[in-house]
Amino acid sequence: MRASFAKPYSSPEQIVQILKQRGMLMDDERKVENYLMNIGYHRLSAYIYPFYKSPKSDLQLKKKGRHSSKSWCSTALTRSYAFFSLMRLKK
Repeated sequence: MRASFAKPYSSPEQIVQILKQRGMLMDDERKVENYLMNIGYHRLSAYIYPFYKSPKSDLQLKKKGRHSSKSWCSTALTRSYAFFSLMRLKK
């Protein structure tokens, strides 16, 4: 039996645009696309959740500080992923 999925495939370029619409700042879109191609959106998405406003249904990222107008950037996401990857390897 073949499973059907409600959401269609989104290319890394499309995911970058979606993340930008949600408020993520990116210094280098190409670099983020490479992360998405090599790591995958589903693996990275677990590291995006802490950056979302609550409730997540808003699909907007939190601002950095209470008085900041800046959103979280892709660098914070990739550093978080790298840190936890290293922690898993050290077990």
